Amino acid sequence: MVSLLNKTGNLMLIGPPMVGKTIFVRNVMLDELKKGNGGIYVAANNTGEEIVEWFGEMYNLKVIDCVSKMLYPDIEDTEIIKRIPSPMDFTGITVKVSVFLKENFKNHIKSFVVFDSLSTFLMYLNLQAVIRFLKIMTKRIKLTNSLAIYIVHEDVHDKRVISTLRNEFDGIIEMKEIDNKKFLRLETVKC
Repeated sequence: MVSLLNKTGNLMLIGPPMVGKTIFVRNVMLDELKKGNGGIYVAANNTGEEIVEWFGEMYNLKVIDCVSKMLYPDIEDTEIIKRIPSPMDFTGITVKVSVFLKENFKNHIKSFVVFDSLSTFLMYLNLQAVIRFLKIMTKRIKLTNSLAIYIVHEDVHDKRVISTLRNEFDGIIEMKEIDNKKFLRLETVKC
């Protein structure tokens, strides 16, 4: 698993709700930030301030906040937090993520990107819109030699949605809990 995270590409992290996907991916990102890599956290479930508070003062962290503008329309961007009006604004998300990816790539900094979560995007938009977004985003991640993990809550989508999503990624990390023990499994990897 660790060698997989040293590569570039796009991974889907899938598992049932409350199994620990978010804390797992945040800890991986924290390790990447400590190594000097750039972190881009696309937050569709938390405010940017909550994400920054969790990570602390990491200068190489950038947050795309898809929540705060819905709650506080007049809230301003900060140097670390860039706000999008809602999780439905894929153009805004793509532009903000692309600016950070380009900046890191230009400075020879590998980017580690987290999308928390695709399941939230699917609550607001249909599957076809999410797939179009993924086709654009996954290409940009690869072009900038970055690594992205997209969180998906397994039990909230039907099998057709999960099957369609799987085709968009280089690899799938499956997270399960059995008898109070957490397990991670790399399910597939595109060659």
